[in-house]
Amino acid sequence: MNHLKEIDLGFSGLKYVQEHLSNGAAFSASLFKKIKAQEGIVTASLPNYVTEEAARNFDSGILLSRPKARDMLSDEEREKRRIYSEQNANLWHELAKKIKEFLTADQHRCCILEYSLAEAIDPWIENAKSNIVTHDKEVYHFLSQEETTKQIIHALGEAESISPPAVGALISTNNETKKVQAVFRDGQKKGLISLNQLQVLAENAAFIFVEAYDGDGYVMWQKRKSSNRVPLGERSQG
Repeated sequence: MNHLKEIDLGFSGLKYVQEHLSNGAAFSASLFKKIKAQEGIVTASLPNYVTEEAARNFDSGILLSRPKARDMLSDEEREKRRIYSEQNANLWHELAKKIKEFLTADQHRCCILEYSLAEAIDPWIENAKSNIVTHDKEVYHFLSQEETTKQIIHALGEAESISPPAVGALISTNNETKKVQAVFRDGQKKGLISLNQLQVLAENAAFIFVEAYDGDGYVMWQKRKSSNRVPLGERSQG
């Protein structure tokens, strides 16, 4: 995606992620334990015009919209808004592409989206377009290599929740992923997931993302490497 830059959010970004994981459901709680035990960095991919100061204001919208005809703007401001709007391609769509690239690299990778506003008894789950797993009352989208980018976008939209923010993670290959995938082999769209499985998946999280900027975008955690950071789409083992 053109016109994006990656901003290292430092301690403020890590604090934001930790705060929301610590207040989440079972999967978030397990992710919180992981990032407390491992040194990591938090970044955001944002349009070039977004300043580092604005990028650290996680609770406010940051994307400028295309001006409407009735807006009383100077020609200079109107032109600036026009240029900015070209940089504002939906950041969640861009995340969906990154998720798809990550999943494509290995058939036993997965993505878990915690749907904090849903409950396991909600009737819509029977007609969900993506695979759903439940733990007690909690609801999670379970995405694997078979999902198309369009299906991932739909799942991200379903799981969106500004308050509390949506939480998701990209999970490296592990035995529990294979066990959960087996639930859906016969066309099933709904299954159960145990607390132990959620904990193992969280321990194998390569990337964790948390909704931010009043729903405009997200921030991303990854384990700090001794050398350069691993690109999201790198086809590495596990």
